[in-house]
Amino acid sequence: METLFVYSLVFLCLLGFALFSVLILATDPNRQETASAPEHPSHPASVQENLIVYGVLAALFLFFVVITTMQSRERRFHF
Repeated sequence: METLFVYSLVFLCLLGFALFSVLILATDPNRQETASAPEHPSHPASVQENLIVYGVLAALFLFFVVITTMQSRERRFHF
């Protein structure tokens, strides 16, 4: 039963990541509607955008570390 719970969390996380990615791609203001060459090159990402992206990645990493730690403690407690 515990394994099913862990696999469902992994599935929900992957589903959430996919939905989040689609949402970001759908609302991207620099997205080209046609396959034509861009008229001007895209600007590099700003420092604030980089901080947001790294913050999200750090939060996901910490989430997985916490979940793994909780699961390993439960497993040690049961044995």
